[in-house]
Amino acid sequence: MDSADRSVPVACTLGPIDGRERMRRWAALGAVDRPTASRDGALLIVSYDAAEGVATELATLAAAEQECCSFLDWSVTEAGGRAILRVRANDHSPDDVAVVADLFRAPQQ
Repeated sequence: MDSADRSVPVACTLGPIDGRERMRRWAALGAVDRPTASRDGALLIVSYDAAEGVATELATLAAAEQECCSFLDWSVTEAGGRAILRVRANDHSPDDVAVVADLFRAPQQ
């Protein structure tokens, strides 16, 4: 994500102030290590270098997103020195994960 000024997706339940702060935190995390993102239908996978504090912040943000964007399942794991975020649409609809994929510049499928 390049900018904390992006608008919050319509489906999000955050207010404008909370949404801007959340986007700022995602952007700050992305500034630590430019994540790589890929998409397979209704699954988005975003991988970060697991530098100091990255996995913790990623897990915190994913948990917060799970609360406001409950139409998606958010999970974080670590493997091979990477912190990996997986976002899957609850009803397995690729359209539900498309907005989130756009935020991470993941190729649309």
